Amino acid sequence: MKYKAFIFDIDGTLTDLKTWEIVPSAAEAINQLQKKGYPVIIASGRAPHSAPKLAEAGIHPDYYVGSNGHIIVDREGKTIWGEFFDRDLYHRINDFCRKNNLGLFWKMEDCCYIVVDHPNMPKIMERLPDDVVRFEVDDDKLPNSGALVGEEKDRQLFMSEFAGQLECVNGGLLLFDVNKLGVSKKNGLEVLLKMLNIDPEDVMAFGDSENDIEMLQMAGTAVVMGDGMEKAKAVADYIAEPTYADGIMKTLKKFGVL
Repeated sequence: MKYKAFIFDIDGTLTDLKTWEIVPSAAEAINQLQKKGYPVIIASGRAPHSAPKLAEAGIHPDYYVGSNGHIIVDREGKTIWGEFFDRDLYHRINDFCRKNNLGLFWKMEDCCYIVVDHPNMPKIMERLPDDVVRFEVDDDKLPNSGALVGEEKDRQLFMSEFAGQLECVNGGLLLFDVNKLGVSKKNGLEVLLKMLNIDPEDVMAFGDSENDIEMLQMAGTAVVMGDGMEKAKAVADYIAEPTYADGIMKTLKKFGVL
């Protein structure tokens, strides 16, 4: 099969969740793909400003579909498309989480805004630049997406209030992604692939968790990391070796791409 683009999730796909570091062979695989002329797309629950380790690892994607499909930026970091939460729903979510002490942060275009702190919040935010983590934000700004920080019981309480108004899916990393209804990595990628005139059937996508499922189902070839979630593996065309065992590089070689 002749592939026309490659898509990669970050956490648990490019990174080893034991160390939170990008696997060197994964970075090398991306560089080799780009040298061969393939567009490389990052599709992550992280906002673009929250993935600084990519550049440190030598990864410079051609496009970044961030905040679970709610925003697209180009290689220079310029926003070329975006979805934003409704203002009324945004404020109702803030009020509900404050009232019920549910950990919550929002992914704005330029920062992560912590509304309700949580014991797990420092672990999530510790690898982000200090200037993108804020406890106060301009009231005129609206988020692209958000995240609930806590346990399954917290998600159930949250969804008892907002069922049918938004989606809240397990993103791993101690959090649940809060997305606009009907928006996911798949939607953002469909917008981008249409811009690039690339058929989803001609794409290989790599992921590991629940928030990757729709993206994986969209792609012509869906690869799930061997240490990924079982729900994601259930939709895979191919299960790679674990992230930390050079799964990305080995998969691309197996498929004859590299």
